[in-house]
Amino acid sequence: MSRFGSSERGGLGRRGATALEFALVANTLLLLLLGSIEMGRYYFISESMRYLVGEVARATIIDPDAVWTDAKKAAILAKTPILQASDLTLTVNVNRQTAPATSVATVTGSYQYQFALPYLSGLVNGISTGVTLRFVATPLPSS
Repeated sequence: MSRFGSSERGGLGRRGATALEFALVANTLLLLLLGSIEMGRYYFISESMRYLVGEVARATIIDPDAVWTDAKKAAILAKTPILQASDLTLTVNVNRQTAPATSVATVTGSYQYQFALPYLSGLVNGISTGVTLRFVATPLPSS
């Protein structure tokens, strides 16, 4: 009995069909796997942006007279190493009122996000987030 002349099931023809089925299904499964990883990366960067904007707003409330230079922003940006400074834009506005001693800090940030997969590149171009904190200074009670 030769290998090619056998009448057993699962010979060479079946192995070729299995390889073809795998080739058809593997592309879809790989796209789902990589797409899931990419969406996880997007949400991680989005949450990093929210954290960064919140930290800048808190730092602004602590020191409302500070001048927000690029070096000062970079010190806070170091807390989120996944964000690239070249793709990030932060805007800090502080409004102070004297009658009720109120400071209002508004921080907005935008990040130019790029998907690694070319199939998903048209979904999102950027991530924008903002926060407004209001701080009311209450006078210390006199003793």
